[in-house]
Amino acid sequence: MIAQARPFAAATVATVMEKDKELASLNEEFPGLDQAIVEALEPLMKDAMTMAIPLYREDLANLYRKNLSVEDANTTAEFWSSPIGSNALDEITIVRSNQSVINSLVAEQNPTTQDLAADDKTTVGRFQAEVSERSKLALIGFYLTDPGKNLFALNPEKQKIDAKWVAYSPPGMDKQIEQVIMVAMTQHIAKTDPELAALMAKNLGLPSSQ
Repeated sequence: MIAQARPFAAATVATVMEKDKELASLNEEFPGLDQAIVEALEPLMKDAMTMAIPLYREDLANLYRKNLSVEDANTTAEFWSSPIGSNALDEITIVRSNQSVINSLVAEQNPTTQDLAADDKTTVGRFQAEVSERSKLALIGFYLTDPGKNLFALNPEKQKIDAKWVAYSPPGMDKQIEQVIMVAMTQHIAKTDPELAALMAKNLGLPSSQ
């Protein structure tokens, strides 16, 4: 999950750039502005994900505890912790799509299960095109077993949990993100236009040292 921090930040910034023409114009005038913002956001997103992971796992554990037999749970755990299962999970993480979730966040809306389902569909397409044949066969083989089928049947409930935690923001994080973005912008612009950066910092209420 934490490994998704940078891709999530990058996709979010790219989506904002597509929708905000003024920001996109600044990115053209000061190349690399988007990457500067991504680098500034990544630590905050990692912090938020680090806080969310134990809570997310607790919700998942409760779901599986209530709906899977001990045997199914043990078989599932053995598969995902095995070398081939772990490798398959790593490959899925790489091709994972969060675009529908990001679109909702940029529109200042809470992600829904529909967003998660749309991203799952995109991820399946990427999985089929980009994941190794070895991982594909391993996953298909697992989901054809009874434990795999029982786990798959819980996907609708899992998506509700995913939607709850995918964009978790601790109290005060929104203000932190806003501040970090403004500082990253002015610092990047200052490399080529210190006067404009100073004016922006003043207008944004940032300390002059920024």
